Amino acid sequence: MQVSSSMVKELTPLLLCLRYLAEPNNLLIIDEPEMNLHPEAQVQIIEFLAMLVNAGLNILITTHSPYIIDHLSNLMKAAKSDDKQSLKNKFYLEDTQAFISQENVSVYLFEDGTTKNILSENGYIDWRTFGDVSEYISHVFM
Repeated sequence: MQVSSSMVKELTPLLLCLRYLAEPNNLLIIDEPEMNLHPEAQVQIIEFLAMLVNAGLNILITTHSPYIIDHLSNLMKAAKSDDKQSLKNKFYLEDTQAFISQENVSVYLFEDGTTKNILSENGYIDWRTFGDVSEYISHVFM
């Protein structure tokens, strides 16, 4: 493991847990699954985690990744579509099982000692805490 990539080191415990320990209805807690992952791998992991939820696992993640937040919104919108088969090619795992119903998702912001639900009724995730920083740094020298 010492010479393995950071991504392999981060994902190996998850793989072992899923393969040998996890059972339906278990709660799996993952702190920042995006750590050491390329943005493409981040969206693949959220698709995979959605598939696990759809298979019966309860998953709680913490994240600071706008890729994960944005793509989770995409997965919820795809789940509402009447034509899921035509949409699956737009997603990284190309599997409709990654589409997740909004009823199976909760998104909370923990800030200044408070908890706030940031998932609206229409499936929009208010992630301004990420977006404000991105917006600011993209315009520093413009």
